[in-house]
Amino acid sequence: MRIVISKGLVALTLALCASNVFASELESLAAGSETAFLNPKFAQTESLTAIPAPAMPVKASATQTPWPYFPGTNEGKSPEFNSPIPNFGMVMKGVYRGARMTKEADYAFLRKMGIDTSVNLQYPFIIFKDAPLLCSKYHLNCSYLPVKIIPRTDVIFGMDELKTAYKFTREEIKAGKTVYIHCWYGQERTGLLSAALIINERMCKPGAERDPQLKEKTWLEVDQSLRKYGYREVHQKPFLAMKTWITEFEKNKSWICQ
Repeated sequence: MRIVISKGLVALTLALCASNVFASELESLAAGSETAFLNPKFAQTESLTAIPAPAMPVKASATQTPWPYFPGTNEGKSPEFNSPIPNFGMVMKGVYRGARMTKEADYAFLRKMGIDTSVNLQYPFIIFKDAPLLCSKYHLNCSYLPVKIIPRTDVIFGMDELKTAYKFTREEIKAGKTVYIHCWYGQERTGLLSAALIINERMCKPGAERDPQLKEKTWLEVDQSLRKYGYREVHQKPFLAMKTWITEFEKNKSWICQ
């Protein structure tokens, strides 16, 4: 007897299996990959900058963080801010990005930087056990807005969840809050949310559309950010979707410019 298995059933099976796997296990699946960044074949719009060839991954030493990174030029460190949080950096004035917090020194550093709100994109929700107490101690509004993701596959990526996190982050920014956005490594989910914020900053300003090179200039900045913090090519579909936020800005303006 011939058995036919639909693509939908396969996807559902993968989703159910993934729900039983911790985030640390999910993201470590990419640890053996030799492709640390985006492949040029994903740059499909000729008017925008081609993406450089992949580099080799860099693993943290015994004296650094205990999990492997696939960094860009930031190399999983934070040289600009001397931060204890890996991959820490500035998206724009009042918005910072990086990896998850794993010790009290991380929370103390965020407070020192004047950060009011932490936006946690991790899924599943795995946090430092003392996080709730430390959020209170250092007067941080630690918000949890999970975005589903599975390394090495695009079967699951919570793009609608990412837009929800974007809306919340924009509301915090408009309220005058200094925001820190992070996921597990501070690369993919954080990179996509950072990209949306950069697009808003560059393309939603009154009169911005009068610049004939607006899309190209915006992409250059987004591309630089993705490369610096090590966005990985295993997530090409969300990357391509993000790229349309620029190339098809008019279709996405209603939520990008909120």
